[in-house]
Amino acid sequence: MLRLPPWRVTAPAVTPVTLAAAKQHLAVDHDEHDDRITLAIDAATAHLDGYAGILGRALVRQTWREHVAFWPAGRCVPLALAPVLSVASVTCRTAAGDQVTLPETAYRVLAEAGDPVLLISMTADLPTLERAPDAVTITYEAGYGDPADVPAPLRAAILMMVGDQYRFTETAALGVASAVPMSVTVDRLVAPFRRFRVS
Repeated sequence: MLRLPPWRVTAPAVTPVTLAAAKQHLAVDHDEHDDRITLAIDAATAHLDGYAGILGRALVRQTWREHVAFWPAGRCVPLALAPVLSVASVTCRTAAGDQVTLPETAYRVLAEAGDPVLLISMTADLPTLERAPDAVTITYEAGYGDPADVPAPLRAAILMMVGDQYRFTETAALGVASAVPMSVTVDRLVAPFRRFRVS
């Protein structure tokens, strides 16, 4: 199913790792590098989080919107971000030009396998859609919840990436031919959480 990429409506209010936690991890007891450490937290989080992240997951609670062009034959719409906390709305534009919101009883999210799917009831009366790639709009809240709800391996990976960025200020060290090595532990920590991209 050819789909438009999802877009984030509401960004997380906080990062999975606080500045205080990162400073404790780095054994930094002064405020001189707070901006630098905060930038490292943001960069490490962005590497993992959201549609552009390597995991295909949302970490802290955030709102996403996706579009589909038609009702799938099996009435199953894979969602790009996991985990899904709730679906705010499913709306569509009809061939007559009307905007219709499906009742909450017309759909549910199946997420037991880790790849969330919006299941539209086989008994729901679905209108004929306008011919457009964004005829159906699905708005949902994704993420594990609050920072404390983000799995410990992912929070640990962020801290390790922050440590790498704090220790190495450049991508290559003076007098060393190879690039600065990053921790292979990060890859091992995040590997179980990687998802295949929904296309």
